Amino acid sequence: MENSYHEKNMPDGAIRSEEILIAQRDLSIALAGAVNIDEAAVTCLDAALKITGLDVGSVHLIDPIKGARLVANKGLSQTFLNALLRLAMDSSQMRLILDGQPIYANAGSPPWNQIKGLDSEHLSGMGLIPIMHGAKVIACFGLASHKLKAVPIEARTAVELIATTVGNAIARIQAQEALVESEEKFRFLAENQKDVVLSVGLDRTIRYCSPAIKEFAGYGRDEVEGRDFLDFVVEDKDRRFLGDYTPEQAQKRDAMTVEFLFQPKNRDPFFVEIVTTRQFENNRVIALNAIMRDISKRKRAEQSLENNEKQLRSLMEAPANFAVYRLRYDPEKPLSVSVVFASPSLKTIFGIENPMDFDTWWDIIHEDDRTAFAQGMLISMNQMSFQRSARYCHPDGSRSGWLKVIASNTFDDMGRPEYTNGVVLDITGRMEAERNLIESKRELEQSEEKYRLLVENANEAIGIIQHNVLKFPNQAMCSLLGYDGNETNYIDVFKQIHPLDKGRARDAFEHLLDSDEPHKSLSLRVVARSGATKWATANLVRIKWEDEPAAMAIIRDVTNEKHLETKLRQAQKMEAIGTLAGGIAHNFNNLLNIIMGFTELTMSDMRPKTRSRENLQQVLNASHRAKDLVSQILTFSRQDSMEKSPINLGALAADAVRLLQATLPATVVVNSKIPPEPCPIKGNDTQIKQLIMNLGTNAVQAMNGKGGALSLLLDNVEAEAWELEMEAPGLLIPAIRLMVTDTGRGMDAKTLAQIFDPYFTTLEPGQGTGLGLSVVHGIVKAHGGSISVRSTPGKGTSFTVLFPRLEDAIMEAPKKPSIALGEGERVVFVDDEPSIAELGKNLLEKLQYKPVIFTSPLKALEYLQEGGEPVDLLVTDQTMPIMTGEALILRLREFAPDLPVIACTGHSDFFDRAKAAKLGIQAFCTKPLSLVQFSGTVRKVLDESQAKS
Repeated sequence: MENSYHEKNMPDGAIRSEEILIAQRDLSIALAGAVNIDEAAVTCLDAALKITGLDVGSVHLIDPIKGARLVANKGLSQTFLNALLRLAMDSSQMRLILDGQPIYANAGSPPWNQIKGLDSEHLSGMGLIPIMHGAKVIACFGLASHKLKAVPIEARTAVELIATTVGNAIARIQAQEALVESEEKFRFLAENQKDVVLSVGLDRTIRYCSPAIKEFAGYGRDEVEGRDFLDFVVEDKDRRFLGDYTPEQAQKRDAMTVEFLFQPKNRDPFFVEIVTTRQFENNRVIALNAIMRDISKRKRAEQSLENNEKQLRSLMEAPANFAVYRLRYDPEKPLSVSVVFASPSLKTIFGIENPMDFDTWWDIIHEDDRTAFAQGMLISMNQMSFQRSARYCHPDGSRSGWLKVIASNTFDDMGRPEYTNGVVLDITGRMEAERNLIESKRELEQSEEKYRLLVENANEAIGIIQHNVLKFPNQAMCSLLGYDGNETNYIDVFKQIHPLDKGRARDAFEHLLDSDEPHKSLSLRVVARSGATKWATANLVRIKWEDEPAAMAIIRDVTNEKHLETKLRQAQKMEAIGTLAGGIAHNFNNLLNIIMGFTELTMSDMRPKTRSRENLQQVLNASHRAKDLVSQILTFSRQDSMEKSPINLGALAADAVRLLQATLPATVVVNSKIPPEPCPIKGNDTQIKQLIMNLGTNAVQAMNGKGGALSLLLDNVEAEAWELEMEAPGLLIPAIRLMVTDTGRGMDAKTLAQIFDPYFTTLEPGQGTGLGLSVVHGIVKAHGGSISVRSTPGKGTSFTVLFPRLEDAIMEAPKKPSIALGEGERVVFVDDEPSIAELGKNLLEKLQYKPVIFTSPLKALEYLQEGGEPVDLLVTDQTMPIMTGEALILRLREFAPDLPVIACTGHSDFFDRAKAAKLGIQAFCTKPLSLVQFSGTVRKVLDESQAKS
């Protein structure tokens, strides 16, 4: 290495000592304002280059562990510096630097000429000057020149002198940075941990408190800092102890841990632990730094442990039903056992006379269990822990029962048993309880099985309602709601109740749970999964389910009962209206009887085609229409005469269609399909024709004057028995089907439910009586048929009527009515209505009979009983005051059993065939009387009577 100095290589003007001092002063001033290492290193490097006259250089910080780090560079490439650093760290040169020795050399001499990239730097003279603080190298100057072959002697002296100044400055800055970093770490740790960090002055004033105090005790930092630490200490003994901690003691005592009761803000005091350390300045303690944590849980655990220890000690000293023991084994004789400790209760409870003598322990074991127990204990000697049970008997016979040994073994280094620590428990009570529990469980399971079978097979729907949820429903409940299996578990029960009943049901459920009533019943509608509504009665019983109030619901489906109840009310209503209608019709028939009878008599005496006769014909026509109306009323009330005979429904339907076509507006098209072959049924032709006309009229009214199509279909079908309301399941019955369809406005479900009610109508007042369809219903039922309706609002309605087909019926051609005259026979005519009696007289005289009229049945009976002039026939009204027609006939039979009798009535329900035969009634005449009908009936009865005689 070249260390000589040649004058010819020195720069112009030698460096003087005063210049070095000035440079040191300027550098010290410049470094005083430096705030970080990088800034200070650049300043130092500039000063070193200036004072030495060199033109390139660097500053590296040196750490024995971390190595060298570049902090300043001027004029040197990074590649060269990295290569230089690697060479220096791996060479003996670095050891000289770390020992504080500067190195000066020429770049071309070894080992420096091995540095990669040296040629591109064009360097000549070089120097590595250690920067020291005290005796420690903390940095290094790396200086070089492109011109000088070596660093001049004066330059070396100058840079080594300022290196000391630089070392002090770098050390100071590093210390400041380390202090800032330490404070930041301290603050970060203090402000981000759950425990509270405090700094307390020696006068007990709290200088600093971490933010954790807010969550810890409810205080803000401003409520704690500046206060006396003793303000937060609750108990006097702790205040005195902490108050005696003087500044003098702080200088002597090291770290301290204190537990005391702390007073938080607006809360109960709790135990805390404070761990303190001393804070020094100039070798004097100036404050205490502390960490405070909540130890209330630990205190409670310690107290619990202390209580448990007291209880254990108490149990050990005075045990109730167990004993504690410790056994020791002889390693040379494993079966040799000595008792180290045994509770006195081994004697008091189990009867072992001398508990310290292990051999006597076996005497209390039941003889049937002794061998097995001893073998088990022998096996247990090699187990870490074991349990054994056996029966025991007290030696004096005072008691017996079950005992249980729970023990653990310890072993020596050779694995041989050394000690056994165990507890002997008297488990007699538990064994008896277990037996009782098993028996109770078996009984409970049997009871539960019975209950389950009862509930699962009950017809009623059963389930538990809790928190508005249905739990554990039986099969009947699943069927009622329309769910399968577990689908019903935990469904909202009130969603299955009809909206109109939901509020009432919820109120009943809540009232049951909140009141003292044991149960509550209500009727409601249940909405099944399919949307179908079912009527039900629910009985709610208040119970406890899983320790919470609940209700057991027992629900019975009463939908069928509701339907039957509705039908019963409908039948009762129809019966009441029918009774009223029958009474009105009877009185109206009497009036019509007078009007029609006298009109016919008057017309019979007038010449044809006169205005007066035509006027009376209009009166007679109106009377016939009134008669038809009365007939409808009687049909509805089922008080009409139901004379039935084989009739061809096809012919009647064709006549009805022709009549409808003649009366309907042109906007209505009538389509009919009637088979040519006979459609025989047994019925009343007048009522069947009335049925077809009523259905047709109803269809036209449904079209509301807007026109449309009316279709009538008649055909032969095979109907199931139930369709004709016959009790013959699966049987097919030959039937005649009549279908009347319209394209009118149709009906909704609510209207369909009422269409057969009497006087119900959808027409405006004055446009209909409301009897049409109720009469149709009555006629169909009276003929053993059935009627059904299908309707869609806005699309029309279709009525289907089924009648039983009359097989092998012989259809007779209708006969033209004619008046049959008498031959002077004497006829007694009885009616309480004078006008009708007078009408009867005139009719009979017109028919060439000899009438005898009475308005009193008693006087008529007296006349007949006297037996004056012979009487050929009695014609009597049925409904009369004082004596009915039936009573009159009964009295008559006492003295005239063979006298022919004709009964007149507004309806024939008073006399069935059996009763009529018994009374000897030959025929009936239905009011109002017509001349043709009356004449034919009288003549027929008289001819039959004369033929018999």
